[in-house]
Amino acid sequence: MRFTTAETDAYVAWGTLQTLFPTRTACGATYRSARGPFSLGDEEAWRCDQADARALDAAFSYSSPERASLYERLAELLDLFPDTEAACAAVAQGRTLSEAQLATLHRAIHLAIALDAALAQASLRFSWWDSAAAPPFIQLVGGEPAFCLDALDATLRAASDASARARLALDQGKRNVSRALHEAYGRAMRRDGTLIAPLHDAREAEMLRDPRLRLRLTTREERVYDVVEDAALTRATAQRDACEGVVRRLRAEVLARVSATLAKDSQTLDALMVQIGRLDDLFGRVAARQRAGFVWSELGDAPELYAGRPPFYAAFQPVDIALKTRVTLLTGMNMGGKSAALRTLLSAQLLHQWGAPVYASAYRAPLYKALRYIGGDQQALDAGISTFAAEVLAIKEALAEEDVFLCLDEVGRATNPQEGEALLFAILQKRQTARSGVTFAVTHFSRRLPGATHLTVRGISKEALAMCHTPEDLKTHMDYRLTKATGTELRQGIAVAAWLGLPAALVAEASRFMRGDGQSEDVEGMQGADCEDVACRRED
Repeated sequence: MRFTTAETDAYVAWGTLQTLFPTRTACGATYRSARGPFSLGDEEAWRCDQADARALDAAFSYSSPERASLYERLAELLDLFPDTEAACAAVAQGRTLSEAQLATLHRAIHLAIALDAALAQASLRFSWWDSAAAPPFIQLVGGEPAFCLDALDATLRAASDASARARLALDQGKRNVSRALHEAYGRAMRRDGTLIAPLHDAREAEMLRDPRLRLRLTTREERVYDVVEDAALTRATAQRDACEGVVRRLRAEVLARVSATLAKDSQTLDALMVQIGRLDDLFGRVAARQRAGFVWSELGDAPELYAGRPPFYAAFQPVDIALKTRVTLLTGMNMGGKSAALRTLLSAQLLHQWGAPVYASAYRAPLYKALRYIGGDQQALDAGISTFAAEVLAIKEALAEEDVFLCLDEVGRATNPQEGEALLFAILQKRQTARSGVTFAVTHFSRRLPGATHLTVRGISKEALAMCHTPEDLKTHMDYRLTKATGTELRQGIAVAAWLGLPAALVAEASRFMRGDGQSEDVEGMQGADCEDVACRRED
């Protein structure tokens, strides 16, 4: 069973939501992707993870003797941690590492030891953190902070020293030749081993006879000579080449030997990278809580959200939502924040199941096997599927699954109202009899469902609506809080249409249609003459 669908992820902007608690390393991104969210049955693992998060949260302010907080030290080390995926893959497959890959592992292992030291200074330990994982590798990749392959083998080190001496001897020999030519002809040998002199130089004949020079070419203005190596230079060059050949052979042997030794313990190396990734994942979630003021959630029998806000809309009026029954319906006026409340609750549940902090004063909920959002325009033109058909297919899939947190947003609106309402309430009755899972439905349909919880957005009074002239006015007077529905709430759709500037004649005609449908006097009062009055005021 997929935990979420693409529609659900898009609705809560999951890709953007994850930027609230990013990972800092490639290991962290790999670990988070591999572990995924916690699901039903993972309660004990969820509790352990949350205990670790709270412990790290409490330790973030610890200052080391260097006066850096644990947060600053961990952030610095994680930002320096290299991408070890290619190197670890080579080790796991038994391939010989390149020198660059070994240098990457060298850096990673030293940083792992530094991370361990930072945690130890704060007296912080996790059950999954193995302090002994990194030190054994130090002997293989080198104990010095800066990587040097020569330090891993005495024979290679001696050969590298001999090669360095041979290069110095050759360089000194070339400098001697260059100095002699400069003294003889007033011109220095170039880096490419040539000497250039203008045509008709006073010593041109002497240069042409000099055994140290061999004419390469003559141009309109100059002659180019190759400097011929003498016997001493030839011996020095041969010595250098021989020493460098030995160094290349020994470097390959050292890389092969170290790679083979690492391959024998590749599982420990992989485990080390996994624990680094787990620390990075945990660090990102804790940093988000401290940075944005989120709270850690708790396990509960039913979803209960207190003072919740959409994560990216801090100015949104906080809402309280509790899904105490198998099915909860939310209704209310247009632009009243119903969909925002649904998105807030769904985002909170998604963060809860990822073990991430929630943007609320408190959140308690169980774990579910899947989260589903159904609503909006999900038509697929290339497949010939209409909005209504796509909606029905998504509902069919959701009904076949158990332990699902299901959110329905205006389901049934893509067909005629009578059939749409009938289908929605048949679906909700089906969900009431399910053995597990909850359903939160946002709808304008007014039918009551026995045994379900009915909520409504408090909305705005007709007097306040008549005084609003801009969206900012509407936001000021709108009450986005949820309250228990009584079944006698006023309908405000026509009034909002009037406020938005629909012609007064159309508003009046709509009101007459409503009165002709036998609506109550209260509804008529909101949607009849008062609506016409609101429309007239807008036009004025």
